[in-house]
Amino acid sequence: MYYPPKENDENHDYARSVAYGGVIHITNVKESGRHDFTCLGCDKPMQAILRKIHGSKPYFRHDVTDVPVYERCPFSNIQARRLIALEAIQLDKQLRLPPVYKLPPKGTAGLAIPLQSGQTMCFGSVKRHLHCFETPGGDLLLGNEPASEDDFHLFTADAVGFDEDDNPILLILISDGKRKKMDVDLMATLPILGIDAVVIIPPRSKPEEIYKAVMTGKNIKWLYNNDEREFNYHSLSADLSAGIPAADVDEGFLFEETFDCRTAEINSLIRTFNKFLGTESYRKAEQHNRRIIGETELAITRAGERRDEFEERYRAASESAHQRELDDVDERRNRLGTAKAEFSGNYQDLDERYRRKKRELDEAARVLESSIRAAELAPNSSGRSIAARRSEIERNYQSARRRMDELFEREYDQLTASEQELNELLQVKEQLSKDYANLSQKSQDDLKDYSAKRQPNLTSLKQTKQQQLNSYKQMEKTSQNALENNLKTYETELLKPLKNEMLTELQGFPEDLKRYWMDEDIFWLSRMPKVTTEGTVQLKNSLSRQLAKRGYGHISVEELANAAADFSVK
Repeated sequence: MYYPPKENDENHDYARSVAYGGVIHITNVKESGRHDFTCLGCDKPMQAILRKIHGSKPYFRHDVTDVPVYERCPFSNIQARRLIALEAIQLDKQLRLPPVYKLPPKGTAGLAIPLQSGQTMCFGSVKRHLHCFETPGGDLLLGNEPASEDDFHLFTADAVGFDEDDNPILLILISDGKRKKMDVDLMATLPILGIDAVVIIPPRSKPEEIYKAVMTGKNIKWLYNNDEREFNYHSLSADLSAGIPAADVDEGFLFEETFDCRTAEINSLIRTFNKFLGTESYRKAEQHNRRIIGETELAITRAGERRDEFEERYRAASESAHQRELDDVDERRNRLGTAKAEFSGNYQDLDERYRRKKRELDEAARVLESSIRAAELAPNSSGRSIAARRSEIERNYQSARRRMDELFEREYDQLTASEQELNELLQVKEQLSKDYANLSQKSQDDLKDYSAKRQPNLTSLKQTKQQQLNSYKQMEKTSQNALENNLKTYETELLKPLKNEMLTELQGFPEDLKRYWMDEDIFWLSRMPKVTTEGTVQLKNSLSRQLAKRGYGHISVEELANAAADFSVK
């Protein structure tokens, strides 16, 4: 926002210089003089004044004389600092904002409540010098000019920051530091707009210091913040740590007991968590998740490698396909450099010849003046009058002047032709740069199109693979069911008649064992040898005891069994 200075100041601290690389402060100038300094406001030449008197301040001034008062440049140091700050904001498209605090109402004692810490706000775009108008219907508009003649102008923002959707998010005003209070219309309009607003006070220093102060938020203050506006201030006591009054001792014990209970509940919850984390199901789930994550990361890495390989191959193919155009661009660039060097050499040579011819003409003029003065002193020496000799000398001078003008015009025409040729070469260079940029963009577009075409194929391939996997599982299940049916048929039709035939051939086979055999009771069949062996051992022991009672203890059960077998055979 523009604030006019209180008094006129004809001395300037800032100027623009090509040799110094842009806007320069007077303290960075090394010597006085004109040089190439120009005004930031009117682009007129300026002088640097560096006095050699102790305590005097250096400054810039316009290099003009006899200029009317109404035509003098009104540009001031305040405007220069404002211009530097606006260029910094518009170039970086970001601003460091200070923290936001909610202060207590006037007349109320209390502490400030922090609402938001300092942060850097980035903008999609920044526009300068936007005006705020109020329509007859009461609506507020931001723009460069009013929509109708009835719109009322409220204030002007030095800059407005917009987001990516072109919505205003921050109003920026720049002050000279002299005005302590803002405009009443401005402060009344900001809550209605609902847009945050800040004021920047650029320091009276070098452009680098102004840029640093703006970007670091050192000299930035809030004018309006929507969050601070909507937040209701609640007063808090500043001496809460002084302890509990004596009247609330029982209540303090109650709070302490509640805290202990809550501590016990939290400890129990922690133990439950630790117990669950130590279970086998959690470990299996964790291992499964880690395996899945590892496989996913490996797949992503391989996909990235394949993508890099594809991009490198496509880039190499694109460069090889357009290598001829690139070589032509390099060749034209080399020719342009050579032509530029030749033009610079011709220009320097022409300047040297012009200076040499000028010196020769000056010398000839001095000789001519000497001749004229000698002729005037001796009028009858040559037999001609002074007027005739003067006329001859004048003719010779005019002839030499015409030859010099012809030579200069011829050299000037050659210089103009060379300049035109250089401009044509520069145009060719710009066209080649545009062609190269279009070629690079086309390569990127082709790469994106190929990736877009390749994506549906990958999706179709995954779907086909899943369908085949489902088909294989269905076939496996069908085969398993068929095998079980075949086994049941084998047991019913073939195995059961074979078992009956075997049992018919076996004489003296126990009935229990036959039943177990037919029912395929594997448990009882496995226990039959053990049961039979235990019965045989018990019978053997009983026979041994009977033989001992009857006085035949020297005869073993095995010998008795062998003798009985031999007797039955006979």
